[in-house]
Amino acid sequence: MENGVVGIFPDLLRRLRDFTLRVPGLLRTMPAADAPSDHDHKAAEGSEARLGELLVRDGLVTDTQLEAALRLQAASASYVPIGHVLVAHRFISRKTLIVTLRRYGKAARLGEVLLKAGHITVEQLEEGLELQRGTPLRIGQMLVRLGWLRETTMRDALCTQLQINFVDVDAIDIHPTLAQLIPENLARRCRVVPLLRADDVVVLAMDNPAEVDTIAGLESLAGLEIEAVTAVQGKLRAAMERLYVPAERPPAEAQPIGPSDGSIIIGPVRDHAVAELLMRAARRVPASRDA
Repeated sequence: MENGVVGIFPDLLRRLRDFTLRVPGLLRTMPAADAPSDHDHKAAEGSEARLGELLVRDGLVTDTQLEAALRLQAASASYVPIGHVLVAHRFISRKTLIVTLRRYGKAARLGEVLLKAGHITVEQLEEGLELQRGTPLRIGQMLVRLGWLRETTMRDALCTQLQINFVDVDAIDIHPTLAQLIPENLARRCRVVPLLRADDVVVLAMDNPAEVDTIAGLESLAGLEIEAVTAVQGKLRAAMERLYVPAERPPAEAQPIGPSDGSIIIGPVRDHAVAELLMRAARRVPASRDA
């Protein structure tokens, strides 16, 4: 079990080894020959600096933290947005980044992410936006309905946009006590399922994790911090049925999570802190069941 779970993160472990801060504010110096000269890095410099300046101006990061993040970004073999670097090294929270990006109009749109990844054409996006008007569908849902995207592709792009994890909820044994955190009628209306609680944090699977007002309202209701993930609609509905309409409840002492025959995280890890919560919980399962 543990070897399988750890195997999800070889690239993360390698990057952390290469880019660790020795002491707060200082970086391990890389040889000049190892520094990438990616054209994308240069093209993004102005935008990254402006976002960094806004974060410093608002008192959300320090000059030292921003400088460290910019150097980590420059040392990366592939382009990583500066905000995501700051989140990965816990200089700011993912929620703070999202709120700041939206406040200053710097948040990437899902259509832009899909275009940049080559999943759709400009013409398809324009037609999707036109057909979306006057409907309750989000652009991703419309593109899937039109047959131009698979739902998994749309979800993966959504995770890139929001820097959250795409999870297989079938691999998670949801503890029945989590139903007490969010009433069933509210969970169905908001299309959410609590997956895991760790101290004062709840990992919440959401159909639309971009709904920050919904997250804030549920945090207020539960009195806990919510970390959002997403899953395909069919599996999200099935998880909701398992939690709120179970045929047979497991014993109260049952462990809250246990991966089945697949990986919990689908695709790359975007939110390492949430992934670590899932990994630690998964590693506790075998020992507890053998006891």
